[in-house]
Amino acid sequence: MRHPSITEALAALNVQRPPATGHPGVLPTLYLTGANPPTDPTEFIGPARDAAQKLRLMVAHALANGCPPLKLFYGGPSGTGKSALTYYAQRLLQVSRFAVYEFNGTDVTIDRVRELRATLGLTHNELFGLYRLICIQEADRIPDAAQVNMLTLLDNLPHRTAVICTSNADLAEMERRFQRRFKYTRIDPPPFDELLSLLRRWDAPEFVCRMIATGACGNVGLAMNELEEWLQTHPAAEPPTPATPPPQNAELALA
Repeated sequence: MRHPSITEALAALNVQRPPATGHPGVLPTLYLTGANPPTDPTEFIGPARDAAQKLRLMVAHALANGCPPLKLFYGGPSGTGKSALTYYAQRLLQVSRFAVYEFNGTDVTIDRVRELRATLGLTHNELFGLYRLICIQEADRIPDAAQVNMLTLLDNLPHRTAVICTSNADLAEMERRFQRRFKYTRIDPPPFDELLSLLRRWDAPEFVCRMIATGACGNVGLAMNELEEWLQTHPAAEPPTPATPPPQNAELALA
């Protein structure tokens, strides 16, 4: 079976880019979430945008080389786009929702790891997408014993399988043998100006956008929550209803 070249794979990953300006058309808290996943790196801001561009190239390289396993770890402060990157990866890898295994770190017990190993041992059905995706949020909460038990799973991942972990904690808190199995990328907060530009895309006054961007300190998720709360309590004024003109023969009707 012929695999696409990297150029062909990149072309296949291209989608129509969203407008650089203008209302995004979704609620702030739904922007770049599972309900409205990213379609292009330009939708991200700050370091998350650079990570999304690298992710796109990485996926293109994987698709051009027989779909090898991928192991990615996104760390950094809360609200910087780590979860959005997992949704973008799911889209790029063309993963069906039936082939996504999503966990919180506290859910990943030794028994769960054994179940995953058994599941991944089964032949992947391409009707469910090109890849299977294991997504672990707050991976620093995986118990140490389960982290060690996952080493065998990570070392023997079959082709067409991706594991993506996210964490707000310092990487040093993770088991070292667990750490080195992943390609680690730190996602730092975006610059103030980029966050402010994103907030301006919704119908809020400039002073409100500046106040929210300042208070959020780079936490995009927090800024979106604050913006949505303001929009809910300050609905846009509706245009006045035009007065209904009287009928042409109103005077005759009254006579």
